[in-house]
Parts: sequence; structure tokens; C-alpha cells
Amino acid sequence: MGFFNKIFSRPNRKPLVDKKILSNGARLNDAEVDILFIIKNGDVLYVNHEIENLFEVDRGGDRLFKGRVVNYKYLGETTKDEVQVFIGFDENDAYIMFTLQANLQDRFEFVGQSLMRFFSSNRINGVFSWEGYSVQYEYTYKLYNKNSTNFLINANQTFGYLISEDTFEQGEGDLLKEKFWHTKQTTHSEPEAQVYCYPKTNTEYSVSSSCIKSDNESANKIYEQGVEYLKIADFKMAFNNFKIASKYGHTSATFNLALMYKNGNGCDYSYEDSMQLFIKSQDEGHQGALRHIKELVKAKELSADLSNYPLVLNEASHLHDGTVLYFFYFFLINSLSEGDIVSWIRYELDCASIGNELAQQYVHEISPNSEFYRNGGEELTPNASLFSDIFDHVTIPLRKTEDFSDIIKLRCNLVKNLFNHIFNKHLD
Repeated sequence: MGFFNKIFSRPNRKPLVDKKILSNGARLNDAEVDILFIIKNGDVLYVNHEIENLFEVDRGGDRLFKGRVVNYKYLGETTKDEVQVFIGFDENDAYIMFTLQANLQDRFEFVGQSLMRFFSSNRINGVFSWEGYSVQYEYTYKLYNKNSTNFLINANQTFGYLISEDTFEQGEGDLLKEKFWHTKQTTHSEPEAQVYCYPKTNTEYSVSSSCIKSDNESANKIYEQGVEYLKIADFKMAFNNFKIASKYGHTSATFNLALMYKNGNGCDYSYEDSMQLFIKSQDEGHQGALRHIKELVKAKELSADLSNYPLVLNEASHLHDGTVLYFFYFFLINSLSEGDIVSWIRYELDCASIGNELAQQYVHEISPNSEFYRNGGEELTPNASLFSDIFDHVTIPLRKTEDFSDIIKLRCNLVKNLFNHIFNKHLD
């Protein structure tokens, strides 16, 4: 029997098994990745149940895959059969591939070859037919699991999948997201939550019916509209609604607005606006504001105490969300000369200019003049180089809880804030 006969089953052959192809997991040892799911023409052929150790419980109490998922989509040239093989990459592998964009295509192809070898050596039938296939790599997806249902959502939150043992659904991210998280809420029959923890940011927003309302009924309605936008991750619309409701005295809207400024959701990061609004909402009786005020104060105080670098950086590694950005913003201003800061800005812009689409978008927004950052990656000062290493070290914990696009966003916003600080100062 030839090599390809071992990989592909002929159409008139009955599959060896109907649903579960493998019972002991599907690890591609040579590629160090796992087959998570196999779908053929919309039918679920395989769900890997031997990957419990690859999940962790995030701060929102949800089971999150520690890494990222790529969908290998095979299309038959003759039958037009569509086979989707979802491959799980661990967090270190995913960071190197999708954040650093290192050897991306070569890695995809190597895993694809490993996948074919796996099918051949295990004599797995019923997946591929006897024909040629084209393949596309669809990436990256974040994976959540609850009640035997798996939810995959892409970085832009625009497209996703719901997969269980015998159901498969793909489509618009917002619709699947609402279905997945709604199921979670109704399964436990719990009362309406006091806060909404959006999985992409792990940030608690006030959304409950017992929120601190305004005497202005219109403000209450605008706030409620903002909550609905928040639940489908339309941060810009949520921001606009909360801003209007806050103006008319809605305390919970003010609190949510502060969180959005703190974490750059629907707006630019802003330490000053965030702190001011948290203080305002605390003065009006919001109990959740004090914790965030303390976090922001701590970030600024840590960055000012440079007497013990290792201790300071260890403390900083436990910060999360926007507080990491503010820590490094003040850290740079307090510890590096203006020349070193400019060197780091040029280095970051130069690297980002050849990065992914999101990074390039920020580069154009910050400095359309490419002459400013040209060769910035080759002219990094020693102090700026040291800081770059420190930044990478401290943000490692974020890779476990934040999407890679969020880390890029945080890094680019730090550059943007420093750029404005340096060059606006010279314009004053």
C-alpha cells in the first residue's frame, strides 16, 4: 500500500469509527502541538478530551486554553469536502509565532506535515478522501470551555466557533459569544451579576440592575444601552453611552468610563482621566472604585522608587490591565534620559512598522514620518535596550490572561503616550 493510501481513505470504504477517532488524545509529539477538534463538512468527528492540563481558570472563573488555536482548513479539489483540524499551540510557541511573527509560515507547514504523518502512522480513515487538498491556516483563536462546550473566538472578536461532542456552529463572533456566555449564566440559575467580566480584558464593569442610577431617566436608559454594547464588546459605542450618562450624574456609568480609560477599551489609555473618574465615582458611593484607585496609585509609586530594581520589577509583574502601561510610562520618565526614551520610541516604531496590521496601524497614527524611526532597531542605546528587555520580562504574565492583540495594543499605546509626552513638551 502506498504512502498516500495510508493517509487517505477511499470514498467507498467505511470509516473505522464513526464519531470518536481516537480515545487517548492526539498529540503530535514531533511538532509539540495537540489536535483539539476535527470537523468534516460540519460534522464533529473528534473532540480531544485528554487536554485538561492545557486549561487554566482565569480571573473571571472561566476555563481558558493556555495558548492559541489555529484552524487548518482543508478543501478537497474534487469532492469539495471541507475538513477542519483545530491545532492547539502552547503559550510559548504561540507568543513566538503570533506576537513576534517568527518563522510563521515554516512552522505552519511543519505542523501540517506532522499532521499527515500522524494520520498515516495511525491508519486513521474517514477523514480525508482520495484526492488532493488545498489548505488554509486560519489564526489565531482563543479557546474557552464550559459544560463540555468549546468556544473559539478570533483576536478581533468578529468570528468564532462553538464545538461540542455532537454539535458544530460557526459564525459571527458576537452572536456565538452571547450564546456561549448566556448558557453559562442560565445553567447555574444565579441571580443577575453585579459586574460583567468580559473574557478578553478580565475587567469588571458595573452592569447590574442594582447599579447606582441617576435621577435623570434618560441617563439611565443611555447607561443601559451602554451595558448592552459592552456585552457584545462594542467598546466604542459603550464608551460613548457611558460618557453621556456620566455627564448627567449616573455613578455606575462614571465608574465604567473610568475603567475604559484605565484599560484603553473604546478610547485611548489615560491615567489622569481614569483616576479623576474613579475618585468621582467613589465620592458618589461606588464601592468598586477604591481598589482601582489603589492600583493606579501603586503603579505610580512603584515607578518612582528606583532604589531596588529587582524588587520593583517583581512587584510590577503582578500588575495587570492598564496599570502595567502606567507603571512603565512613569518608570521611563523617572529612570531614563530623554535621549534614551526617544531611542526606545524609534526602536519600537521601527519594529512595529514591519509587524502585523494592528502594529502598523499604530505606527502610522503615532508617526507617519518614517524617516523618524528608520534604522531605529539598529541604533538602540544601551539603556533603551535594557529597558526593552525589562518590559518583555514584566509583561510575560500578561500572555496567560490577555490576547496577543491586547499586548500589542498596550505596547503601542505606551509608545504613543511617551511620544506625546516628549514632543508635546517641546511644543509648549
